[in-house]
Amino acid sequence: MSKKQAKKQLKNIQRCLRHLSAIVGHECTTTSTPSKCVLLGNAGHANGIGRADVISILQHHLDQNRYKLYFPPDKQFSILFTDDLCDCLADKLNASKIKDSVVYCAFINEEISFEIAHEIKPPGLNVFGDIISEEFEQNLMETFLEHSESRTLSQDELKNRVTLHYGYKFDYKTNLVDLTAPLDHPIPDCVRRVLEIIQPTFQ
Repeated sequence: MSKKQAKKQLKNIQRCLRHLSAIVGHECTTTSTPSKCVLLGNAGHANGIGRADVISILQHHLDQNRYKLYFPPDKQFSILFTDDLCDCLADKLNASKIKDSVVYCAFINEEISFEIAHEIKPPGLNVFGDIISEEFEQNLMETFLEHSESRTLSQDELKNRVTLHYGYKFDYKTNLVDLTAPLDHPIPDCVRRVLEIIQPTFQ
């Protein structure tokens, strides 16, 4: 690795650590000593990378029953929790390629509980479990797929995903809904049904 690449990687690791520290509520630092908690940079949801993608490279080095993965929402990294110390793990995973991303690794000095990390949610996020049937879920997915393929709805093609907008336009510059810009297509009935199910929680 060149000096320029090493400097860039260090800068990226420091940025990821700031995000991770904010998530867990205390400062996280890296260490040259192998630990059971490993930062996987460029291997997060913000890179368009999911659990199956990361497992595809881990399976060559770790027993799948001996580790867990945590993906902070909308971040460019994931955290690997291992049951055993793996001295050479970072060396083996560094510069691995997943899709178009080159992964970089760092051992985290502060051990973070997987259970605690997994329970941490962004401010304002509520999780509702098992509120719809599998048939209803299939109906939702078919509706979204049909709308994304027809391209008759307002869409934004972001770096790693396509979004569908219903009701009013969402302004990505302000991260707010623009109530002065109603969209032509109404909210689908299946989506309205989900809103009806969760609405009492916010009253």
